[in-house]
Amino acid sequence: MDDNFSRSFRLEQLLQQQRKKHRLHEPILFQECVAALGEGVIVYSEDKTTEMYEWFEELFDFTSSGRMIWDRLFHSHITLPQLQERCSSIEEEVYVLWSHDPNPLIRCRLATILEHIEDVLAVSGDTWLWKPDHVLIEFSRDEDIRIHMTS
Repeated sequence: MDDNFSRSFRLEQLLQQQRKKHRLHEPILFQECVAALGEGVIVYSEDKTTEMYEWFEELFDFTSSGRMIWDRLFHSHITLPQLQERCSSIEEEVYVLWSHDPNPLIRCRLATILEHIEDVLAVSGDTWLWKPDHVLIEFSRDEDIRIHMTS
């Protein structure tokens, strides 16, 4: 039993080391996004990222392809220029969540994100900007943009 425990313990240590290496070598598009957003961006830990994604997935329904199901939310379809005009002065911070790859959760001012939206959207096919109980914006891989605002 001790031998099995030792192997299990060692395996867990190796897995943790690999996870740390992975974080140090984040995908280049993610690194470019964070650099473009500048000093105000907060990059969350793996644990916080997992916690927030689980909460997000509990609150909202998704199709098998990863698109959000909007049936239960009042929302509007919007173009990028309309979104930028409507929200570019919003100083509040929002979370950025991506549908693909294990990118960390980030938080940044909505206005800053909209200034650098190309860098943000380059990271993944589907992207969500979310401030709980306030705003949810989905950018889908087919260039559809939907917005839900509660206030």
